[in-house]
Amino acid sequence: MGIVHDALKQGKKVFIPYTYKLASPKPGQPKSIMDMLELRSLSDFDSLKPDNWGIPTPSQESVAERENSFGSKGVTEGGFAVSGEITGGLDLIVMPGMAFDLDFGRLGHGKGFYDYFLTRCHQYCMQRASMKMPFLGEIILCYI
Repeated sequence: MGIVHDALKQGKKVFIPYTYKLASPKPGQPKSIMDMLELRSLSDFDSLKPDNWGIPTPSQESVAERENSFGSKGVTEGGFAVSGEITGGLDLIVMPGMAFDLDFGRLGHGKGFYDYFLTRCHQYCMQRASMKMPFLGEIILCYI
């Protein structure tokens, strides 16, 4: 959680995962997805409650007023606005993984929330020529 505190202290925008069930999944969409919602402050961070996975999560009541990483407010229901001013986007995504291969393939817990989110990020950036995908760095192997 230190990285979140440091980023907020430096005045950076921080987005956190928020998972939810889609009201009407489209063909090819999972039933539940994840959006990234803005974390407003350290006190906002301290007010988060753990979800079923133990991930600190904003209250349902606050979701509609929070900016999402695609430049609008609240949940996206699996889509994003493609017209108007270019807003949103992420510079860096820190995500959990049990293991990664040399092609950045990720072994997680099997629900696909981050993988589907990354697909949506890629689609969002492809529709905006001036936006690039968030940083994909080299894998650093650590042995404990």
